[in-house]
Amino acid sequence: MSKSNLFTNIRSAQKETSICRLGEFLNSDEESEVIRLAQQGNDQAFAEIIKRYQSDVRAFLAVRMQNISEADDIAQEAFIIAYKKLNEFDIKRSIRPWLKGIALNLLKDYFRKNGGRTSVDISDFEEVLSAEIESELSNHSEDSMLIALEQCLEKVDDKFHTLIKQHYTEGYTVDELTKLHQVKHSAMTMRLHRIRERLRNCIDKRLTGTMA
Repeated sequence: MSKSNLFTNIRSAQKETSICRLGEFLNSDEESEVIRLAQQGNDQAFAEIIKRYQSDVRAFLAVRMQNISEADDIAQEAFIIAYKKLNEFDIKRSIRPWLKGIALNLLKDYFRKNGGRTSVDISDFEEVLSAEIESELSNHSEDSMLIALEQCLEKVDDKFHTLIKQHYTEGYTVDELTKLHQVKHSAMTMRLHRIRERLRNCIDKRLTGTMA
């Protein structure tokens, strides 16, 4: 897809947000298939990703910025980066937190260049991670998820908390984390999986009232 066509698809998706409800996401099977097709070069599939998730990314940015137009510009840039890096994406994961993570990194760059907030708040980081876990615990609201996640993060060891922040907030890929922490790729993948699983179980227990 050329950059001009990508911009056209993004602008088209922006116009459709008034008739597409926020949160009208693909289910896990549909999402995996659409991502697989997009990774194979199917431009229509990537256009579907834009259509389904751009309003969520725009809202994520808009509530953190005073200028809605600039929030739209950053959202647009986030999808351009996502398009370029799509083949690096693990199809077993949910794409929504990945897109928010890209937007969060761009937001950090924006604040550094334009003043204002000098860093991204911990709540921003928690929302990105919450979006990934939420894909597995879809029966609960995002607000309740965020409260439970904040409580569960307090129980995470410092070394794991650092790893979570590096991956979800600072945008380190698994390959980059592997080199940084000098471990095998499979070991890092398993470590991240176990962290998410612990958090998911902790959140599930808190949301269902079964945690002691």
